[in-house]
Amino acid sequence: MNWVRKLILLGFILKSATGCAAVDAVGVAYVVEDFAKGVLLLSQVVKNGFAMAEKANSNAFRNNLKLQLETGGNFDVTQEPLYSSADLAARAVLLNSLTQYAQSLASIALKDDPATYLTHSSVEGNLLGMTDYEQLDLSHSIDRPGVQSLYEGLEFFRWFFSLPEREAKLAAIVSSGRVAFEKTAKLLYIDLGEKADQSKACNHAPPIANPLHKIHSLILCRGGLRGLLGSVIKRELATWKKRLLLTKTSEAATLTTNRRRLINRLISAQQNGQQVDQVISQTQAVLKKMISSHNQIVQMLKHPDIDEGSFNFFAPRTFLAEVTVLAEKVNRIDRSLDSFSGQSTAAISFSDSSISKSAK
Repeated sequence: MNWVRKLILLGFILKSATGCAAVDAVGVAYVVEDFAKGVLLLSQVVKNGFAMAEKANSNAFRNNLKLQLETGGNFDVTQEPLYSSADLAARAVLLNSLTQYAQSLASIALKDDPATYLTHSSVEGNLLGMTDYEQLDLSHSIDRPGVQSLYEGLEFFRWFFSLPEREAKLAAIVSSGRVAFEKTAKLLYIDLGEKADQSKACNHAPPIANPLHKIHSLILCRGGLRGLLGSVIKRELATWKKRLLLTKTSEAATLTTNRRRLINRLISAQQNGQQVDQVISQTQAVLKKMISSHNQIVQMLKHPDIDEGSFNFFAPRTFLAEVTVLAEKVNRIDRSLDSFSGQSTAAISFSDSSISKSAK
């Protein structure tokens, strides 16, 4: 054997040893399972983001009300939530659709009992029960034309959630569901919004004039959750600043102690607001990773004979790891808000009953 043939043989052996082989069914199953776990956890992170914003809103209202009672000012004892139960139900429909879809993919990939797959795809509160985009109220973030342009691509979910067991073919499903999955993620991404209202930069055009725009190029034309949260934090800071001004009339002996306490509260309120906004922004970044992971699964199943090195085989696992870290951060911030206010996020409900009523 001459030296050229030896080099060719050595190269073949090295390639085989490095694991560049076609992805087998077991590998696909684990990848899809990681993806499903990540989608489920991210859904809860999004819900917690809305809950923390409502908690901040309650803090701002309560603290301002106390100030008005103490100073004899005019006050309103009626607190308006940032989002009504119908608002939350509309968002839960989107989140439930994503999680039920991902869990169904995992069940199919893992060859679970068919009853498990059918259970995932028949739970109430997904897009199967929604017949018109008017039922999807995202007015805090997206105008009607924008919602309609994205909603029209979601028919896949209504078909998928009524899919007969015999048609549960993984490759065909993820390929057909790619557009609907990405559009749903876009709705959520835009709904989380930006700290400042960007309407003037949009020239009054729908935020998604072209539904095929990639998520990275979307213009956030309205404030969304982050915009509403920004207004809440401004109100909260204004309350504590006013209290600081009022300490000028306090007795000299207590002045320093009061001002120190109020300054600490002011700083804590500002830090809490910044942390909640930051974690919502990071949630938007992970939504992008979720889309990328789904696209990798599409490519993996579309080209089963291509070796692992031809695509990002570990994208879903990386996505799951990032969501896990984000969820832990959300829990830490939530506990910080609890210590600041004593209120639990359990007061903010994404209950199945409100979802079902909205979807009918």
